[in-house]
Amino acid sequence: IGELAVACGLLAAQQDDFPITVRKGFSIYNLILSGKPIRYTGLDDPGLVVVLSLDGLQRLGGFSRFGSSCRIFASVEIKERATHANVCWVDISSAQKHVGKASTALAVLSYALITAGFIEGAVLRPAAAAVLSGPYRSSDLDAITAGAELAAHPTPVVAGIGP
Repeated sequence: IGELAVACGLLAAQQDDFPITVRKGFSIYNLILSGKPIRYTGLDDPGLVVVLSLDGLQRLGGFSRFGSSCRIFASVEIKERATHANVCWVDISSAQKHVGKASTALAVLSYALITAGFIEGAVLRPAAAAVLSGPYRSSDLDAITAGAELAAHPTPVVAGIGP
């Protein structure tokens, strides 16, 4: 997503936080996109948060730290509900069946970006197809397509919006 933003003329800053053991525990990816130089990479008041696991939520400090301007897309498996933010509960197990576990985060992020109004679904996949390369290109495009299709044709995968 950061590569897409840069290709479209935006600036991007990404910080990753994950344990040394690959594919175990939390993974946190902070992505800041801006048309202006990014001088501070902290996320004090994010506009969009995607939470796929309780481990990740605990690492973030819980939902209550996010304000009412934040849109959160979170797995229905997470039991915490205390927040002032707008939460869209997503059944990620259904997404995993379509794109596989490794691509679920990108599919849900694509869905969240479109649903929250950060990008149009009709633009996301062609832009990704023009920018992405490498061994994961095909699976990344499949995940982005799945997220865009979910946003275009809402299904029971989305469990509801609200605290």
